[in-house]
Amino acid sequence: MKKLSVKSVVAIGIGAALFFVLGKVAIPSPVLDILIYAEPVEKLFAQGLMAAVANIITTGVVGTLLLLGYAKTVVKRGSLEKED
Repeated sequence: MKKLSVKSVVAIGIGAALFFVLGKVAIPSPVLDILIYAEPVEKLFAQGLMAAVANIITTGVVGTLLLLGYAKTVVKRGSLEKED
């Protein structure tokens, strides 16, 4: 298994941020509320943007700490020795 690098942590963070923005701002939440409930567009997109920002920050901090912690628990191949 490869070692967790800064490049992979950044790639995961960018991917998560992209999906949060798409999920909270662009695609389902605000669009359906506008169509079904006739909510104000500015209010819904502001709420979605704030939710996305909060999720990005939380994922950036907590997710990175969890990834680094998990990476330290992974046993390297060939590190076990047979006991007699």
